[in-house]
Amino acid sequence: MESCLNDNHDTDKLLNHDREDDELLNGDHGDDSRLHNGYDDDLTIKNDIFGLTIHQFEREFRSCLQRRMKHDQSILNIRFPDKTSNEYLEYLANREFKSEEHRSKFCVIEKCCYQRLQKIVGTEKTVRSRQRLFKLNDFVDKYAGLSTTKLSSGSLSEGLDLPGSDIDIMFIVHNVDIVQDVKDVYRPGHAIFLMEKCNKYPGFTKLKLLTKHKDWVSFIVQTKTGIYFSSQRFMQFLRGTKKYGQIHGPCLSDPYQHEDIAFCLRSRDWPYEAQNWIYRQRRWQWPSGGLVESITRYGILLVPIGPKYNENDELWWRLSFSVAEKKLCHSFNYTQFLCYALLKMTLKNVINKNDHVKDLLCSYFLKTSLFWVSEEISIDQFQISNLIACFELCLDKLTNCIDACYLPNYFIPEQNLFKGKINLSNNKTLLSVLSDMKYHGIEALYHKVLSSNDIVTFSPFIDHVERDEPFKLELLFYKIFSTAIACIASSNMEKYCFTLALLKNISLSESSLFLRDVFKFYHGFFNQQVTQMLFLSFSKNKHRYYLNRKILRDGTMADASSGWLLSACFFYTMKNYNVSLRIVDYILSRCSPDMLYLGCAFYLSKTFCTYQRLAYCQQITLMNRIRLATMGDIIFIKGSPLIPRELQFEAQDFKLRVPPVVMCHCLKFLCYYHLNDFYKRKLSLQDLRRTIQNEYFLAKNEMSVCYTLLGVCYELANNTDLAYRSYINAVRCEGELCKSAKFRLEKLISSRIHGVPVEVFLVDNLTA
Repeated sequence: MESCLNDNHDTDKLLNHDREDDELLNGDHGDDSRLHNGYDDDLTIKNDIFGLTIHQFEREFRSCLQRRMKHDQSILNIRFPDKTSNEYLEYLANREFKSEEHRSKFCVIEKCCYQRLQKIVGTEKTVRSRQRLFKLNDFVDKYAGLSTTKLSSGSLSEGLDLPGSDIDIMFIVHNVDIVQDVKDVYRPGHAIFLMEKCNKYPGFTKLKLLTKHKDWVSFIVQTKTGIYFSSQRFMQFLRGTKKYGQIHGPCLSDPYQHEDIAFCLRSRDWPYEAQNWIYRQRRWQWPSGGLVESITRYGILLVPIGPKYNENDELWWRLSFSVAEKKLCHSFNYTQFLCYALLKMTLKNVINKNDHVKDLLCSYFLKTSLFWVSEEISIDQFQISNLIACFELCLDKLTNCIDACYLPNYFIPEQNLFKGKINLSNNKTLLSVLSDMKYHGIEALYHKVLSSNDIVTFSPFIDHVERDEPFKLELLFYKIFSTAIACIASSNMEKYCFTLALLKNISLSESSLFLRDVFKFYHGFFNQQVTQMLFLSFSKNKHRYYLNRKILRDGTMADASSGWLLSACFFYTMKNYNVSLRIVDYILSRCSPDMLYLGCAFYLSKTFCTYQRLAYCQQITLMNRIRLATMGDIIFIKGSPLIPRELQFEAQDFKLRVPPVVMCHCLKFLCYYHLNDFYKRKLSLQDLRRTIQNEYFLAKNEMSVCYTLLGVCYELANNTDLAYRSYINAVRCEGELCKSAKFRLEKLISSRIHGVPVEVFLVDNLTA
């Protein structure tokens, strides 16, 4: 019901309204609402059931809304403890976020800070989509069929995509059980280690062997107190498995510092040292009880590194709470998350620019201080309008810890994270840097932190934040996809078929259009793997042609090249070389410098702008953009029947991943080789060599495979000298080496086809 009410009534009028209400309350009440003439000929509606005028109702309603807004974050924290959930994304999509309401409480400089920060970090919807994207990626990797479980880690998986952020990956080794009590149930076939508690080094442990296992014999060390798992031997073994492995703490890094890989063990038990964290009194209910239960139910990880202040002992392992920390970051509200971003940018653009205090602090220390502040104050204080004040609270917490030279681990307060880093000899200098920044206030925050030249954004205007974000999110997806396909190793068709069905079902319930298209992309990618497995079970050509029509075409949904290349290989294996050549020519006609290569772990801003322009010209969905604007590697499963027979040795024991343009020219050469077209065969070989030399649509870590295929083609063309050079280049490449390169080189040398006497031991010297 509507009425015309004047909110500017004076006190006497309000008293008269209240008096009329009292009369109604003391009188005979009916079920109906009554219409009366109010002051100034206004109509007043009175409801006899509640005894309220509409004016009073609106006043109470307004008061209720104010209380609701005051405790908005507490209510959201109860409703959505996991901010990456599909339900919360639906809430964000349906909510009308009135940023003007927050900005009206800002001064001019605060408004500029907030706008700049939002441009760098992204809107809340983008942050949640970013977090959910990593959860989806971890879900897909569960079905990769590896001997390890892959988990995304680091600030990128927590949702923070700042310039220079690398990809952190954790591989959990299987067939190992870590227990805290010898009475715990053992799983047959697993090595069992007991996690020993040590009060001397909180947050670290030794792993004592309880049951032997043949896979772990080389990592154990005999001591006076028992047999222990050596973290040092474990790291040395891991480094030896990859030529480019550079040790960075407990991680292995690639030469370009784009990926950090940590191999770890999992304990399903929550450690005794961190039991107090579960029952710690939390006045403000962060983290929530449900989140605490979820964290403790998972357990912890153990990474192979000991205390920095006791590097001599090779038996220590560090307790890693990375999974718990990721869940906590996913529960942050938007203001907490912006504080996290501000802290990391302050470290990079202010603290680490000072040579006297550089590397004293790390982002983990800053995140820990934010955890403590989030627990110590009400979640309702983390409002957008209160952003700068919350950031200053985090700096104050950090300053107090630096002054005391003690930063307690959030889960194990007895562990001092500053030990071995910050002490009385250097804390004063660090304190002066922080106090200087606090003295200059918000102006220093804007000019030193948010306006640094190190921060790269794509659109030059603040108004383009929402316009840029979808494409930046897509580039992030392409970047993490390159790490996902590197882990695909399963040849289990049943598992892949189950994954296909699961991806299809989950995509139907996904609220985000972007994530629905991501599911479709993975569906197309897995279709390519299933196709190769099904081909093995079809013996008749009739069935194989049916396979091409029905299933291979689904694989073309993944990108502009890999699915079509698989079709071209299908026709090649059927000896239909002309059809295969037509498909290859079609793929090459699509390959232009404007296309985005999915094999990269890092994209330049120039690449982004090119992709963005293409997308702006064609207002289409992500799935169609992938099909039109991206090129992906072709991946042959182990023993794939679709790989050309001349290259079958390359995929005999391992999967083979080949860049798209390299595979196109290699396939053209093979087709012309069988068609006895010597002139076009020669041209194809030249194109293949130029593609590799110019690194056209291929990644650095794929050079070894490319040179191996080039060597195979030169051998077929009876040019053994160039074949020899190609194999030499293949075994000398940085990064991961092609498994067949060394064998082919040895075979070529031993047969002495090239006419140059070379000793076999040269091969070992080259690969050493």
